[in-house]
Amino acid sequence: TQRARNVLLNATVPVVEMMTVPDNPIDMSVGFNHAEAGRALAAHLLKRGYRKFGYVGWNEPDYAAATRFDAIKTTLEEQGRSIVAPMQFDRPPNLAAGKRGLADLLAMAPEIEAVFFSNDTAATGGLMYCLENGISVPTQLAIVGFNGLESGPHLPLKSITIQTSRC
Repeated sequence: TQRARNVLLNATVPVVEMMTVPDNPIDMSVGFNHAEAGRALAAHLLKRGYRKFGYVGWNEPDYAAATRFDAIKTTLEEQGRSIVAPMQFDRPPNLAAGKRGLADLLAMAPEIEAVFFSNDTAATGGLMYCLENGISVPTQLAIVGFNGLESGPHLPLKSITIQTSRC
């Protein structure tokens, strides 16, 4: 918020913003550009031939997820595509929310070929839904997460993700 920004601007200690590199950092920042990450995810799926997209995520208080979503949406629109049925939760999506979100999304728009999730935890819930309902991943449906969680390579179905270094 602007109030928080003002407090930090007036702080007499170093301020380090993490996970995002803002256009106008308060002091220092360490992270990456979430808009570029969103564009890269959308471009990757378009290159692989996917044409009908959905979204399951949490954007309202999550600036990074909202930034990625906006970039994904813009990139798809620039190529004449859209996100068919965006699903956005009012709290962070966990495994259960990922499952429920994908079920709701596919009920509204069964023609979707690829689903962007705001994080890998929700995407894992989506993968569980696919396993339980006989949906072939990625043949019938591509699942796209974000963060590159360590558990990803050990799951029976594979999702697409961007790995973010947290070390």
